[in-house]
Amino acid sequence: MLGVLGQDLQSSVYGLETWLPAWQKALANQEGLRKEFEVPMRIAEAVLSYRRKPDERVLLALAAEEREVAREILGLDEDAENQD
Repeated sequence: MLGVLGQDLQSSVYGLETWLPAWQKALANQEGLRKEFEVPMRIAEAVLSYRRKPDERVLLALAAEEREVAREILGLDEDAENQD
């Protein structure tokens, strides 16, 4: 599932504000799907939050693998993260 949602995010990061709430609403009453989409939705929420206010702490709250995906979607340089 991450691949499908990730591809959609890459092609439409700026549309996130529109469709993310729709995904959240659609998944609200779908226990099985909600669990399946937990990681991609967490990444999408972090990407949107970072877009609104670029704060590295938003990305650092994600697991390393999730953060890598979020940084790729945002087009952020991996080397910049590793300079600390």
